[in-house]
Amino acid sequence: MDHEITNVLHEGYAEATRRAYKADWKSFTSWCRANGADPLPASPATVAAFIDSLAECRKPATIVRKMSALSVIHKDRDLEDPTKAREVAVALKRMYRRRGRRQKQARAINLDLRSRMIQHAPRNLLGLRGRALLSVSYDIGCRRAELVSILVEDIDRGEDGSGTVLLRKSKTDQEGSGQVRYLAPDTVAAVDAWLDASGIEDGNLFRSVRRSGSVGGPLPPQDVSRIFKRMARDAGVAPDLARALSGHSTRVGMAQDMATSGIDLAAIMQAGGWKTPAMVARYIERLNARQGAAARLAVLQKRICAVR
Repeated sequence: MDHEITNVLHEGYAEATRRAYKADWKSFTSWCRANGADPLPASPATVAAFIDSLAECRKPATIVRKMSALSVIHKDRDLEDPTKAREVAVALKRMYRRRGRRQKQARAINLDLRSRMIQHAPRNLLGLRGRALLSVSYDIGCRRAELVSILVEDIDRGEDGSGTVLLRKSKTDQEGSGQVRYLAPDTVAAVDAWLDASGIEDGNLFRSVRRSGSVGGPLPPQDVSRIFKRMARDAGVAPDLARALSGHSTRVGMAQDMATSGIDLAAIMQAGGWKTPAMVARYIERLNARQGAAARLAVLQKRICAVR
């Protein structure tokens, strides 16, 4: 059964999605074996009991993702989707009452923090890679899997020192139509410094660096957050803030900085490849609160000096 699931997911889903769904399916089938239930086709009662068993120990977002996996696997076999049943909807409501709906948001790497991290990066190969990785990630606001999939030949340099990069495929572009995004001159310079030092001429732009100092294979997506955390620690960032950074932190920071600069929502969505405004709204909601009616009233009442 696991082999069949792997084959189906391999055909039409992004690598990260396949990996997550396969893990979700494995956890569901293990739970079903332990509880004497049939995983395929699963009954609504089985899925609801599965949700209840996870609700105390797993994040709501994780459980919702597992429901997506179960839904996809049943639909791909032309089976009735048990996750759409009312019994499952009620189980999800129970979960939300216990745990709430709000997901934890990655801490932002805004321009000031980005500059601080770049300034304190060492001048060795690791530091040059970190500068290039952080600069590109902030400019194009991409996801970590998209970042590490960039090829050297995907970068095009302009006469003014700026550049563009082609994202061949993204989470919202699984058919590979491609998206072209802008790179500022300082980012292109950071990329060129990394390429010169590493000797990379083609293929994956970002590579692992061995302890010996030699360049290895393509950088794994999970290493992006570790690199950002290390750069933040090297820059003297408070430990709790450094730990809260992730591979999405530059994506959040870019959106927030664009909003602060007065760039409209449609342009922000285009820059980061968002298909709907919901996530962008989440990223900038605290900024909006600080600039909203209550903040303006506090200024008028002279309770604060100005609205930032």
